Amino acid sequence: MRLKKLTTVCCTLAMAASIILPAGSAVAAEEVPEATEGAIVVDAAVPIEVTGGKITGTTSEDGEIAIYKGIPYAQAPVGDLRWAAPMDPEPWEGVKACEKFGPVSWQNWPNFDMPWMYVYSPEFLCSEERDIRDEDCLYLNVWTKQGETDGKRPVIVYIHGGGFGEGSGSIPVYDGTNLAKDDIVFVNINYRLGVQGFLTIKELDEESPYGTSGNYGIIDCVKSLEWVKANIAKFGGDPDNVTIAGQSAGGMAVNVLIHTHIATGLFNNAVVFSGGYMNLNRGGLGGETKEEAQAAFRETYPDVTLEELRALSMEELFNNYPIGNSTVIDHAIIGEGNVESRLAGDFNPVNVIVGYVNGDAGLFSGGSAATTVDEYYTWLDENYGEDAELMKELYPVASDEEVAAVCSQISYDRMVMGAWGEALMETFATDNDAFIYFVDHEAPADVPVGMFHTGDIPYWLGGTLVDRAQYETDDDHAMYQTMKSYFENFIAKADPNGEGLPQWDKFDGSYRYMLIGDNTYEMTEIPKERGDYWVSVLNTLYEGAVDTALQAMDAE
Repeated sequence: MRLKKLTTVCCTLAMAASIILPAGSAVAAEEVPEATEGAIVVDAAVPIEVTGGKITGTTSEDGEIAIYKGIPYAQAPVGDLRWAAPMDPEPWEGVKACEKFGPVSWQNWPNFDMPWMYVYSPEFLCSEERDIRDEDCLYLNVWTKQGETDGKRPVIVYIHGGGFGEGSGSIPVYDGTNLAKDDIVFVNINYRLGVQGFLTIKELDEESPYGTSGNYGIIDCVKSLEWVKANIAKFGGDPDNVTIAGQSAGGMAVNVLIHTHIATGLFNNAVVFSGGYMNLNRGGLGGETKEEAQAAFRETYPDVTLEELRALSMEELFNNYPIGNSTVIDHAIIGEGNVESRLAGDFNPVNVIVGYVNGDAGLFSGGSAATTVDEYYTWLDENYGEDAELMKELYPVASDEEVAAVCSQISYDRMVMGAWGEALMETFATDNDAFIYFVDHEAPADVPVGMFHTGDIPYWLGGTLVDRAQYETDDDHAMYQTMKSYFENFIAKADPNGEGLPQWDKFDGSYRYMLIGDNTYEMTEIPKERGDYWVSVLNTLYEGAVDTALQAMDAE
């Protein structure tokens, strides 16, 4: 395995989303051939009926892709609907021209002057110059190929990242054009963020049909999937072949959707990019409990009433009540234990892809910046306690020159084994498959940070709109095609493999995974003694869950 020097990049962001395309002229109806019997003709200029009313779209510059931006999938969550479960959109009169992205959920604009922001550029983030933020934010966007279709195009619904505090479906790096050209219907969404999406107080519990509050951003994701189920056939998509995907916070949302009963029957497969819940530094699927979050809020703000909170503007709310952006375990939307839910059959069994990139290590793996043997040993003693001596045996160094590479290897192994744990949880007691990956590529950035967090997403989507010379090498273009092909195959048939692609073996309980390098693709294995150690750590962290899952897997 080729190792790179790890430069830790600490940031709280996680991004994702879709792209702003130049508004093209919609293709005239007569330019698209009439459908043969049983087929659908997609034409952005011809009104189609969706939940709420009729819409038209626009097209890509070449006229090949129909693009529908800013489709309302729920009522504006304002007034009494602030912190309420999303409701069907209000019907509108006439035809809504869906040619511009809808407003993004209220959030703070990114500060590019912060030291760690050098790896990101505006196409990865919301922009004050490009986006409008508003409490009225529940919109989605659809990309699909113009012309005749049998209505069986596989569908991908992408959930943006951003730490549940920022991001949107209008961020340029998430353009659906390249996947749509390959007969996939691409959908991405906005959902409520920050205090708008995750406030939990007892007064709100009493208003909720679920008997709980918080997790509104997750319920928004479910509402968007219900909209897809009801409407995507009009765009040529197959409502019975829907894959959900997301990166970072979007990946965490995907995991919640797999485990919540309110999403049952709304999707078939799932992809988690850099957002797995079994990471060795995390505490599980939902974060803190609802009771803990409510107590913390009231300790800080003991006297504020729900009426007062609803009377504030979004700007006042975000500035005066900067609560954490977090899902909570409420035993209504999110339960506490995924092992128990699987053994009881109380989850949504799907096939999954899960993995990380080397630059994630600075965010999630507790990596070391040691440069000498003495610093390395001190770091192990401070961080691994009674396991420090074992770690020195598993990850030995003989000289200062070896330290950086070994520290990177520890971080990489931790990330891969977190994905291993998630693959185990998604497949035991089911007939489903999981595929693990790790991207070890020198990402396009002005400094060597590996593949920075979110930096791999343009590769999975085929290199869409990233305005950097570093993304334009021959290796990068070849990687776009291969990684996009893996992703598209999985969306279409729940298996990333296909003709001409290096074989990507499914999870089988061993420590094997797909290593993606500089346009290289190789099934790689963590040595058994190292993998066994990280399994023991996972098992302790998750209170015996790994042993329970392995025993159930052996019993099948």
